[in-house]
Amino acid sequence: MRKDIRKYLEFYKGIGLRLTALNGKKPFLADWYYKELSDEELLEYWAQGYNIGGKMGEKSCWMVDIDIDHPAANKIVDLYLPIDTLKFGRATKPLSHLLYFSENCKSLKRDFKFSNQTEKTTIVEIRSTGQQTMIPPSIHPDTKEELRFVGELKEPLKIEADLLTAAVNKIAAATLIGLHWYEGQRQDCALALAGGLLRAGWSEEEAEKFIQAVCLVADDEESKKRIKTVIQTAKKQEENKATTGWRRLAQLIGNEVVAKVIEWLGIKQTKAELLSMAELLSLELPPVEFLLEGLLPNEGLTILAGREKIGKSWLCLELALSLAAGTGFLGRQTKRPYKVLYLALEDSKRRLQQRIKQLGTGISQNCFVLFNIESLQELEKIIIDHNFEVVIVDTMQAFKRAVKLFTNTKLNTYEQDYNISLMLNDIAKRLNCTFIIVHHTKKSGELDFVNEVLGRVTAGADTILHLTRGRTEADGFLKVTGRDVEEQELALRFENGHWSLLGTAKEYAISKERREILEVIKQLGGSATPKQIAEALGKTRSNVNKLLLKLAGDGYVKAVNGIYSLATETEKSIHSIHSIHSIHSIHSIHSVDRVNREVNEGTMENFSVHSVEPLSQLNFSGVSEQSERSERTLLKFEKDKFYIRRLNLKKEEWQEAAEQFKCECGQTLAYAEAFHKFGCRSCGTLYALVQEEDEKGLYIRVVKRGRGKLYCQ
Repeated sequence: MRKDIRKYLEFYKGIGLRLTALNGKKPFLADWYYKELSDEELLEYWAQGYNIGGKMGEKSCWMVDIDIDHPAANKIVDLYLPIDTLKFGRATKPLSHLLYFSENCKSLKRDFKFSNQTEKTTIVEIRSTGQQTMIPPSIHPDTKEELRFVGELKEPLKIEADLLTAAVNKIAAATLIGLHWYEGQRQDCALALAGGLLRAGWSEEEAEKFIQAVCLVADDEESKKRIKTVIQTAKKQEENKATTGWRRLAQLIGNEVVAKVIEWLGIKQTKAELLSMAELLSLELPPVEFLLEGLLPNEGLTILAGREKIGKSWLCLELALSLAAGTGFLGRQTKRPYKVLYLALEDSKRRLQQRIKQLGTGISQNCFVLFNIESLQELEKIIIDHNFEVVIVDTMQAFKRAVKLFTNTKLNTYEQDYNISLMLNDIAKRLNCTFIIVHHTKKSGELDFVNEVLGRVTAGADTILHLTRGRTEADGFLKVTGRDVEEQELALRFENGHWSLLGTAKEYAISKERREILEVIKQLGGSATPKQIAEALGKTRSNVNKLLLKLAGDGYVKAVNGIYSLATETEKSIHSIHSIHSIHSIHSIHSVDRVNREVNEGTMENFSVHSVEPLSQLNFSGVSEQSERSERTLLKFEKDKFYIRRLNLKKEEWQEAAEQFKCECGQTLAYAEAFHKFGCRSCGTLYALVQEEDEKGLYIRVVKRGRGKLYCQ
């Protein structure tokens, strides 16, 4: 037997609330919002097991329902809404609906998709014209609980629409932040939130109340400390000192969260500056300033990445000392001395002292060192108080541990690194300094050196330096890329803790042994056979042949009929190249010399020795006219060899050749003309081309070179 609802119907009629019948929580009658039901019809529907709903908005004298859907939002309702109004709920959510009269108030729903959910969760909602709310004494269809009024039955309070909407938005925003108010970073969040609210024009009282609401949602036991950040931040802003804000808060609790909060609170960000292209071109803008001319810009965030124990810390230490002294480094000049802070977070005082003595450089009063740091706020204060212009952090991992960021967060390591890089870049731009942070690279190699950097720190960086060096080798490479610096690669030498410049990577490509061969060719009149070169150097012909092949592959010599001669630009560069110890071939195609050979019909025709060009050209010359005129360049495929008549194949012929080979995954290879490589469209494996010769003639085969993107036509 269901409860008698006659008294309820009489009460609802008295306050002007129009009713409808509900199937569970939803109306089922056609045109239900405008269809009027008599008391008898409502009683009949009720007796049949249907619920009753109140029509919200214009049909009920602008009565609206504030549905406090998220339990956390219930904690702060009384901070922003008068609760001495008509309200109801159920046993498990006793204060979940508040009714008010609010003329012309529009419906509003504030929801958010949390990281651990697949659908959006409603936090709070205003139900107005065109909507309805299930009202007492209806039975909740899911929990089977009866809806009951809380307190005495009374007419709902009146409240202006804009005030009601603003209050609901503040409840939603404070609840959303409170649900992301992670331990270990709450004070940082409070400072950033206070800065953002005060910059948006909020009064100190409004900002304190909002932070109080956030702390209530999060059950923050140090709410008084958080609230005090408003006064502290306001004082700093009055003194024109740097404070954090929305960007910092986004780094701590997530961009999506802060974006929603800003939207709900109606905070207007900095106005966009609209310029025509003509206006932009007419502006007189200062050029980019460099710490090291053409190598290291003096702004934002720079990442120096490399494998462990290859000398990154040595390089940063010498860089710090050089910038502080204004002496330049790695062959690049600096315009003036800079005030430098070096965070030696993985070094002891004894070790750093020994390294400075070993470097033997002059010590400038402009260079300072920190061996520990507890928070980003402390670091910012130190930078501001001492006017540091360059901050070098060694290393990223040590810095994360020291400042105790993300100790209680659902962000993974990649997201943490990305947010830290954004934080440091933000500090650098706000405080007008440059951050250089040391980081590690992945163990697995990548085709793009930027992708080798561990995590996602590169996304927030302005400049990326990638240092490589063999574990037992003295020489290494420094690759450079960035927003305001030209891409380049330098060859360096690491000796006794000191890094020095050998030249560009291209210059480095000629080793001592190679340079000796080039010198001999020059002394022999500009051309020589492998036998002549071997005799002049006292080396084996086999060893000389290998070196000649590499020189030919790199474009320093060319071979015609077994005689090697210097390429056009080689002679000019021989004496300008530094003497170096080791060499790494940078080309993926290796060539071998051919001798005149006569092969039976169906295999090869006579043709002379060809010259070898760099991989980027892949256009082999020196082929005899007879071979050029052959009707069929591609001959036949045997196992992993594809026999050909000549080397300067056309695009279609390269594609046909590629289709004869299969990837290790089983897919047929494709030819990418732009890159002169074979590759697998399916798994991305790349293959270099190798040209060789056996008793049957000239053939090509493929060698696996790694993975990457290959755009094939």
